[in-house]
Amino acid sequence: MTKLRGNVSMLEGSGGNIAALTGRDGKLLVDAGITASRPRITEALASLSNDPVKHLINSHWHFDHTDGNEWLHSVGAEITAHENTRKHLSVTTRVEDWNFTFPPAPSGALPTKLFDSEQTLHLNGSTIALKMYSPAHTDSDISVEFTDADIVHVADTFWNGHFPFIDYSTGGSIDGMIRAAETNVAKVTDKTIVIPGHGPIGNKSQLTEFRDMLVSVREKVADLKNQGKSLDEVVRLTDLRVAFSVADLAFEADLPASIFHLQLITNDISDWKAKAQVITVFHTNAGHVTLNDDSYNAERKMATGNPYKKLLAELMKRGVQVELCGATAAVHNWGNEDLLPGIKVNTDAMARMSQLVQEGFVQITEWD
Repeated sequence: MTKLRGNVSMLEGSGGNIAALTGRDGKLLVDAGITASRPRITEALASLSNDPVKHLINSHWHFDHTDGNEWLHSVGAEITAHENTRKHLSVTTRVEDWNFTFPPAPSGALPTKLFDSEQTLHLNGSTIALKMYSPAHTDSDISVEFTDADIVHVADTFWNGHFPFIDYSTGGSIDGMIRAAETNVAKVTDKTIVIPGHGPIGNKSQLTEFRDMLVSVREKVADLKNQGKSLDEVVRLTDLRVAFSVADLAFEADLPASIFHLQLITNDISDWKAKAQVITVFHTNAGHVTLNDDSYNAERKMATGNPYKKLLAELMKRGVQVELCGATAAVHNWGNEDLLPGIKVNTDAMARMSQLVQEGFVQITEWD
């Protein structure tokens, strides 16, 4: 949890990022996270204030932002959303890229305060401006702006440090994402705090970088399409070198997002039968992932052992080279005897990533 400005905070680690506004009118949340995280969300909210949760805004319909709707409604939250969010939650909805069909949500999870284009709320001494995007990530995306604090939650129209998922099954498109990104860049100033759907707190510079990345990807894919390349030819690689820099952990359900992404890449490499090198450097707040059971328990003050050891062992079995930043190890006084089998220690994460980029590796930074 991160306190931002005024009485607005951000909660990370349960699906999409959650914004919380406290005050005498009751807590207002933007997005509901995943139901499995209810205990952690409840604890985090209680640390902010004793105010009950009275208001919930859904930024769009996806499960990682709405799965907690029902339990939050059960404790007193009234749910506000764009009308298309209720439409998708009310019926069986198929997302082809996830190869998953979502059943209708229970009645208690459905938004009851709906709007079409814009809506303004006045709660807890703050003005909250809700505005719909034209179809972008989905056809139900909205921004939520805390105007007095100069904070805006742009949800999944901005993935800070991640390539975005675009849900073509429910109205999303690359062109729509670029339009939304351009809207976001135009909306904010250098002082605005930007809450992304996924990733760390952002700013105007990072919004601009994200917009430019989307434009570049669209241009490159369009060029390949104009050359007559098939989809398989566009995405298939024969020689792949990727370096992951992992500084912290967030979760997609109960799985660390960085490890989930590594699994996806190694699955693709296997499918493509590509020649590949994948190196992952854990450092800063993620270094403990590499510890053996005894050292993990001592570091984290737990008795369960390292819950990630099997995941790392499977990745290493697939050929992923897992490294620990030497500077992180030195700060914690970790030696080779503290690490899981197969973990290598480098001198310094920053120097190592610079070296790998110079050797032709594509760097993927997981702030989580």
